[in-house]
Amino acid sequence: MATGKRRRGNTCAAAAETPIAWTLPAELMLEIVARSEPGTLVRFAATCKLLRRDIRCPSFLRRDDVGRQAAPCILAYLCTYISNPPTLVHPSTAVAASFCRDHLWRFMERKKAGSLLEEYRPVASRRGLVLLLRRNLRNRPKSKRCSDMCVYDPMTGARTFLSRPPDIKRNTERYHEHEYVLLTAADGIGCSFMLLAADFYGRRITVQTASPCGTWGPLTYVEDEDRWWTFVTQDRNPAVLRGGVIHWLASEQQILSYNLGTGKTSSVKLPPTARKVKELLLATSSDGEVLKLIGIEGFVISVWLQLPVSAGSAGWAPEALIDMEEKFRLMDPNFPPGGPDLPIVFQGFGKRTGDVVLLRVRRPRFSFYDLAVLDLKTKDMHMQKCDGQFLEIDLASRLQNTKIFS
Repeated sequence: MATGKRRRGNTCAAAAETPIAWTLPAELMLEIVARSEPGTLVRFAATCKLLRRDIRCPSFLRRDDVGRQAAPCILAYLCTYISNPPTLVHPSTAVAASFCRDHLWRFMERKKAGSLLEEYRPVASRRGLVLLLRRNLRNRPKSKRCSDMCVYDPMTGARTFLSRPPDIKRNTERYHEHEYVLLTAADGIGCSFMLLAADFYGRRITVQTASPCGTWGPLTYVEDEDRWWTFVTQDRNPAVLRGGVIHWLASEQQILSYNLGTGKTSSVKLPPTARKVKELLLATSSDGEVLKLIGIEGFVISVWLQLPVSAGSAGWAPEALIDMEEKFRLMDPNFPPGGPDLPIVFQGFGKRTGDVVLLRVRRPRFSFYDLAVLDLKTKDMHMQKCDGQFLEIDLASRLQNTKIFS
């Protein structure tokens, strides 16, 4: 006889069989990404093909909220020894500081960067790559010098070891050694990086390049009748335009250039108003297509932008004029009056576009390691203790040059 009890179904099993849609609309996902800090932004880009393509889009990376939260370009000093984390230089925000301390530094520790920087010292850097030179080279036999140099990427831990350029010998009779220039994928060279060694002597430039496979190519000589390469100013970083055209400031009021693709040289005259300025820096525009020239005279910084080539000639146009006197007087009321002999000199620039310049102040109140960091766009200035190799981490450029999943 039936008891009349009603049997209950397995509600848990039925619920488990019902699919739940967790997919978020692409527009909402991008809004979440735009409000994320740098480490999370990179993780988002690594999740799937569609999201990475949207994040790599230049219009997304130019958004104001992305710039405020993710700090697409972070400038830091890589300490000579890895006992200390990278020192944040710009921007001085909590997000950028957290990225250097909690992401970049911890990743470098996991990848044993300390042991690398105990054997090597940084000598140059560009777009996040660092060129390292082995310490105590004299104590190493020639048979073991195939790894005297290293191109190091702190963001990924990648390392490419190289010998020193075999065909460019250091001439002890001259006052300088050859110069190294790092080029990256963002320069449109068709590979992850390229290292160029250049020697300037008389009217001749001698060039040898190394590829990511770790080998040096053949030697290239270029003789110029109208250009004296000896006058290249080697204490200033060169400017590299898209496609691998390298420019150096030189005396005699000109800029000398070498095209890595064609092997040809050329020159550009300085703006007439800049020819009497003693302190000059050379950078590039934000798109990397034309040159930017920055000069300092007294308290005033002047910026010129090269005009696009038209009708076979190119000129310059003034872009900005910044007076720093009030900012320096807030830091030191006894600062001397302005003039051409004012003790403020360029130490270099941070971003390849020259939007952030470093100024060394030769005053008793300021130590050798105190640098004034000036943002030419926002006009903000702060003092920063800096000691080491300058490192630019351009997250926007990194994301734009990442591979799309197949």
